[in-house]
Amino acid sequence: MNSQCECESGYQGDGEKCVDINECETKGMTSYECHVNADCTNYPGGYSCRCQAGFRGDGKYCTDNVSSVADIDECMEKRHDCSQFAECRNTVGGFQCACNAGFHGDGWDCLREYGCLGYRNTYC
Repeated sequence: MNSQCECESGYQGDGEKCVDINECETKGMTSYECHVNADCTNYPGGYSCRCQAGFRGDGKYCTDNVSSVADIDECMEKRHDCSQFAECRNTVGGFQCACNAGFHGDGWDCLREYGCLGYRNTYC
């Protein structure tokens, strides 16, 4: 009977030699879930999130000590509809769009300064 060893959760390797995964340095992993206003602390086999000074919560969701509802960063979470030729700027309770250099408009539809309309998902 053949048995195959596997690394425990929070570790990686060939099953015989396993090393800790530093989830705090691997932000692309789906398990890294600390809030933008939280600090991540790695420990053997896992990690923890703790809200930064001036914020409260469980580390995965943090609100500032003044507001009762956490602001959603629509820009970071790609929940905005700004033009591809614009920059999204998060605001408390919403976001603003501002056309990039070389473009003008309202941030949702940006016109190239030399006259080509740059609608979302199009190139001139």
